Amino acid sequence: TFATVEYWNGTAFTSVGFSDGTNGFRNSGWIRFNTALAEKHVYENSQYSIFWWRLTFGVANFTDNVRAAFTYYPKYDIDDLGTLGLCNGVWKDRAIWVFDKNPNYLYVSATDRPNVLNGTDYAILRAGDGRTNRIKAIRKFHNELMVFQEELGPDGGTLTLFEGYSPATFGRLVLSYNVGTLSNNSVVVIDGSFGSTRADDYVQTLCFFISHFGVYLTDGRIVKRISGPIQNYFDPRFPENIRKGYENANWIAHDKNANVLRLGLVSGSSAERVNVWPVYDLASGEWSFDDYVDDSKGPAFMLTIENNSGANAFIEVSASNGDGGIFLCNTGLNDDGDAIEADLVMELNTDGHLMELREFVIRFLSNTVDDAVLFNVYRNGNVVTDEAETVTMEPLETGEPMKRHRFIKGVYQDSNISVRLQNAEADVDLYLYDYIFDVDVLDKR
Repeated sequence: TFATVEYWNGTAFTSVGFSDGTNGFRNSGWIRFNTALAEKHVYENSQYSIFWWRLTFGVANFTDNVRAAFTYYPKYDIDDLGTLGLCNGVWKDRAIWVFDKNPNYLYVSATDRPNVLNGTDYAILRAGDGRTNRIKAIRKFHNELMVFQEELGPDGGTLTLFEGYSPATFGRLVLSYNVGTLSNNSVVVIDGSFGSTRADDYVQTLCFFISHFGVYLTDGRIVKRISGPIQNYFDPRFPENIRKGYENANWIAHDKNANVLRLGLVSGSSAERVNVWPVYDLASGEWSFDDYVDDSKGPAFMLTIENNSGANAFIEVSASNGDGGIFLCNTGLNDDGDAIEADLVMELNTDGHLMELREFVIRFLSNTVDDAVLFNVYRNGNVVTDEAETVTMEPLETGEPMKRHRFIKGVYQDSNISVRLQNAEADVDLYLYDYIFDVDVLDKR
């Protein structure tokens, strides 16, 4: 058997207990010992760390024709990185991850392998100047990567630009040691934005973001504050200063149709939601404000989506502060229109074979509203009108977390069956917990 198994403790090799599954090299097997005792050391000034181990054995363990080869069983523990993902992004065909254990580090996956955080094609990048401020936002900018850390204390946050083509060439440039951002929703990159001067029009790529100190832009070289006319919202000497503790509610977005930046700010010491909506004209550089008769109808955020038809290629949609309703922007004075139905369609098919849906069970998280969910069945795209039914999510007993429905009203046969759930009531949340279908394939051989 082996004489010793030892690990390097930083000063000398130290023995550790082990179990020999090879029976003194008579069989193939594993040699097991406690790896947690070893100390991690940086390998040749690189970004990788190693553990040194030494196995000692006598010549009597071998004969002249024995060949010894050693492999190891890799050990992976998610706790080494953290158990909570804070932020993520995509850059150079790689996934970028940030975890709670090291919130100022970026874990860069191997190319085209987003779940591989190992090997020579993998990198660990540190944002900022070493402070452990949590990374709040990641944005691809040209061929570079912009990383924003949260602002804490008098030192604020940081803005870091990463450049390079591979883990061996990735480099860091800190653009600001004071200005960071508030949340992932408070940063927007405008790629190909139209601007203008008195002499000409031009197209440029800029990043705009909200800080505790104002609204800023950067072109990847300099950081410039543009919020001078509305700086009172970022100055604690004024009562309308944005409220501390509600950073995640502030947002910024690009309105492509109007070529403006729209912002939502939580203003004042008692505000609990967005109540001020500044607008920045990208062409003229002028500030103005959106005004809503009812603050609860103002947008809690804004998103640009592709239009299906019409004059505009893109449209902007928002969710209201109060009832959570979704509405179209740029459609009137108050941007408040008809309710948009939310629905879920579950498609059942078996590669074209005839099947039979006999019954199914659906469970919702309970809601105290009667008659909130419309249920429909479609046979190959055609609705079965006589089977339409509106059901409730109200629990049978007060305090029950689930509401269960079992549908056995009809037997549905077709090569494609759709089950549709719809909800269009204001102030009602539809949470589908799970569902079970009893399906039989009739003509499959």
